Amino acid sequence: MDTDAFRESLMKNLKQLLMAIVAILTAGLFVLGVGATAHAVPNPAQQGGADGVLFFTDITDGAIYLGNIGQTQLPKSVFWQESGSKVDSVAVTETRIAWSSFTAVSGDPLFGKVLISDIALTAGSITTVALPGNPKVTSLAADYFAERFYITTNAGDVYSISSDGTDVYLAVSGSVAGTTISNAIKDVVRGLWVDSYNSNLYFCTWVTGNVWKSSITGTTVSTPVVLKAGALTSCDGIGVDPETQHVFLAAVNPSPGAWTSMTQAGVLTTITPSASTVGGAPSSMFVSRSTQKIYFSTELNVYEMGYNGSSLVSLYSGPNTTLGIQNIAVYYGANQSTLAQVVAAAKAAQNPVVPPSPTLAPTAT
Repeated sequence: MDTDAFRESLMKNLKQLLMAIVAILTAGLFVLGVGATAHAVPNPAQQGGADGVLFFTDITDGAIYLGNIGQTQLPKSVFWQESGSKVDSVAVTETRIAWSSFTAVSGDPLFGKVLISDIALTAGSITTVALPGNPKVTSLAADYFAERFYITTNAGDVYSISSDGTDVYLAVSGSVAGTTISNAIKDVVRGLWVDSYNSNLYFCTWVTGNVWKSSITGTTVSTPVVLKAGALTSCDGIGVDPETQHVFLAAVNPSPGAWTSMTQAGVLTTITPSASTVGGAPSSMFVSRSTQKIYFSTELNVYEMGYNGSSLVSLYSGPNTTLGIQNIAVYYGANQSTLAQVVAAAKAAQNPVVPPSPTLAPTAT
């Protein structure tokens, strides 16, 4: 074999070897990455699942609990708790969890802040994102695959926050967008959803009951437009089926809550749950496309029901008889082994990591 032929053969073999190594490493990363095994390539039909970690907040306990949505009445574990907080909002990406409070006042550790932690195999430290001007965080949602959290504030703004907390971006400025849009954002009460599969952001307003929609490109959120005016007043829960792009809405009044589904064309259909719920109105939800179920919380319980309201089941009963469970989020695609490790890791993160006090040098005498 001449020198040129040998060099060409060698380069070809090295290229094939390199491609094989890359393939092995890529597969390994998907195995190691929490949630990536089930959703390496986002598929709308796979949103949700029969298994996953359900996170839910309890405002009276100042806690975030978690459990397995695949096992009815599984005893819940404490993910995080701080008695001085009024935590009432939670959202998750593939690797992290964020929480905040709509009802926090000055002195609450969540006032004007969003806390972020790892929910993978190790709990990690907690990152605190302080928002400019300490506005009230009125809703919180996650772009599951893009690893970003979105919030609305009582100042009429929408923020986009990277899941590691290092990038805080004013995605929609109420003062720039104008009075109509600013007032709409101010009227959001927990009703925020990000469709990570189709890169859309939705929110519903409390007083007017309007449904708004924006598209997401990177960190940029388009100017919100009204998808349906007057869809459901007192709306404080919203979710989207990413395959059909049907929007599900829940309202506080009349108790125990009105339920409606809506097409992208604005056609509304009333949903009647198959049984009565306990504990007031729905205040948040998670839409599982793969099982065609909706998970939602009242102030006392966490429920599961079919898209049409059928097969309503109580999954968890909270310990508090008045204000209690306010918000839920689901980390899905986890197998049982990963789920067990997440639960174990989360138990070690019941409180924020507090840095040690500095050691003072001895005073000279």
